[in-house]
Amino acid sequence: MATNGTGGSSKVDELRVTRGVWVVLMCVGLVAGFLAAALFKFSTLADITAMVGLATTFSGTIIGAYFGVQAGAAGKEKIEEARTDAEKRAAKSDQKARTLGSQLIQAEPSARTQVDQLLAQ
Repeated sequence: MATNGTGGSSKVDELRVTRGVWVVLMCVGLVAGFLAAALFKFSTLADITAMVGLATTFSGTIIGAYFGVQAGAAGKEKIEEARTDAEKRAAKSDQKARTLGSQLIQAEPSARTQVDQLLAQ
């Protein structure tokens, strides 16, 4: 996201990082809770491993999805910014071409047809 002079981009980035930290901490807490519950409820290592595996799989999916969406959103913002910049440059180039075409027609009136054909493209 483009910085708008008021720190808009840094606020968004700060919010993303803060939420990311909370997502990770909640998932770590979930895994720790599942581990504690498994240690008290089950006596075999296979059962404990199954419970912790369930929690880590779920947590990994949630964390991966969160950061994947955030990376995609950041990429989209960069692409939109580049597209806007390219559109501005194209409009500026078009205006320069039209100005030069007008100047050429004034200097050489017989070039009007060729200039009109070029500018129509």
